[in-house]
Parts: sequence; structure tokens; C-alpha cells
Amino acid sequence: MRAAIKAATQASRTSSPVVITGPHNSGKRAFAKCIHDQSQFSDRSMHVLDLLSIPAAQIEAELFGTPSIQPARNVAGVRGLLCRHPATTLYLENINLLGPHAQQSLVNWLQDQQQCPSPDACRLIVSSASDLPALIATDQFRRDLWYLLTVHHVDVPGLSSRIKDISLLCEDAITRICVRLRLRRPTMTQQALEMLIDHSWPGNLSELQSVMEHAVTHTRDGLVGPDDLPRLESRTIGTQHSSRMIPLGLSSIDEITKASLEAALESCGGNRRRTAQRLKVSLRTVYNMIRRYGLSSTANPEFTNAPKASKPSGQSKKAAASPPKKHPKS
Repeated sequence: MRAAIKAATQASRTSSPVVITGPHNSGKRAFAKCIHDQSQFSDRSMHVLDLLSIPAAQIEAELFGTPSIQPARNVAGVRGLLCRHPATTLYLENINLLGPHAQQSLVNWLQDQQQCPSPDACRLIVSSASDLPALIATDQFRRDLWYLLTVHHVDVPGLSSRIKDISLLCEDAITRICVRLRLRRPTMTQQALEMLIDHSWPGNLSELQSVMEHAVTHTRDGLVGPDDLPRLESRTIGTQHSSRMIPLGLSSIDEITKASLEAALESCGGNRRRTAQRLKVSLRTVYNMIRRYGLSSTANPEFTNAPKASKPSGQSKKAAASPPKKHPKS
């Protein structure tokens, strides 16, 4: 998220095109709004067009307009969005839906803007949940269009990659829901928060909003607990095939245990709670095993947060360093 915020801040300082990528409902429109609000066009409204909401045959006419129907009678055509909203931001969602001819027209428009920049031209921000480089590899998206658009590239991570943000996002969602529904604001318990952190969030922010509204409207004692949450599936371990295989021919129980722990940690993305569930041991046992086998010093950054044994206090250090005093015989 820090990288995405930094890229968005840099993009807001210019009027060059921006591409925002990320999973569905990960907050791409919010990033586009932030870029617009901090740009030179902030005094005007940002215009949004979701290409998924209009037929594919009408996308090109919507963007670039239609020519004069009867030139002899001066019957003008319809101007497209790229010319209809000067000196502001035009945000196009699902840019991957552009057809080949529309992509060529957009390439021509962007090249014209580069060669003859106009102060009244609109600022273009596009987004896609699809893998655009993969579409380029299969000739479904033009490579030159990708280069023209990615003067600035903001990659928004999905909610499953933003574990540390879950608590803040839940609190914000609860506040907005309670204001909208005029409800007394409940407090979330630690057990409920742990369940939310362990969830995989395939629906990202829209799913979180739905889960929080369910919790707020179902609690009766002012506390959001596990029973107030809808049924949530924990992160699917079986779909995350581990690249670490337990080697054959291990000579001791310790070696087998260590290899099993490493494989479980890797397949669970370093999450110790899910590792404990997978190995069917307590969380404390997982931490003790990590310390016992020295996995906290491994190169995998997921293992570096294992708790270390507490160090003796300054007084105990001093006592340990100084030799015991000999008492005189009575």
C-alpha cells in the first residue's frame, strides 16, 4: 500500500496518463479520486465511465464521438467524452474491454496529445482488474497503448495482502454503516478480529463492507463477536501448493519435524496461526518449534517475526556477571 500511495502521489503532480491495476473491488476508483483531488484539476468534477456498463459496439462512439451525419446541412455529430470534458479528469474503468479499433483510436489520441499538448485536454486515468501484460502477450491489448498509458502505474494490492489494514478498514466501515443506518456504534472483540484477519477476502472491499454491515445489524449487546459474523472461509491452504517438498531419507524425528514445519509455514504464507491449525498443534507449540529449529534466522521474511526469548533485566545481568560474594564464617 505504501508503494501504491507513493505512486499515486507522484501521479497527482502531473497531467500524464495513469494506469491503475489491482483485483476487483480493491479500491482502484478511490485511488483515481485521490489522484484527481490532488491534481491541478481538483476544482472540477472527475468524470467516470465503466466500459463494462455500455455495449462493446458503442464504446468507441462514446469515447471519440460520431462524425457529422449530414455535412451539407451542417448537422453536427456527437462529441466524445475525450473532447466533451476539457481540463478535467476522465477515469475509464475496465480498459481491457477496448476493441482493436478503439485501441488504435486511443493510441492516435494519446500520440496527438504528446506531439501537440493542449492545456484544455482532459487528464486520462484508466484501470483494469485483468492482467494487461498477459493480454499483450496474447495480442488482445496493444503494447504501444500500454506504454502510452503507463506514464504512471499504480498497482493496488488486494485485501488479502493488506493484513495490517484489516482492523482499520473494519473500524472505518463500522463507523460509516452506523452513521448511515443511525445505529449505536458497537465494539469489535479480538476473537472476531482474528477471524477477519484469517479470512481470504476474495471480494475485497465490497465483501468487507457486506460482512461489517451483517455484523453491525446482528449484534445485540454492543459487541461484535464471532457469532455476529457471517460464515467466513479461512484462507484456502489447499490451493496454495507449496514449492517446498519434505525430502526423503531424513534420519531423525527432529529433521522430519523441522521439514514439516518449514513446509507448513511456507504453504500458509508464514501465518503461524494457520500453521498451527494445519499441524493440529497449539500456537505456542509453533512458536517454540520456530525458536528450537532456528527458523527465525532463515532468509524467508515471513519467519523473522518469531518471538525471541526475553532478555534478562539489567539487574539480573549484573548479578550474573559478578561472581558470588564470599561471606565470612560465623
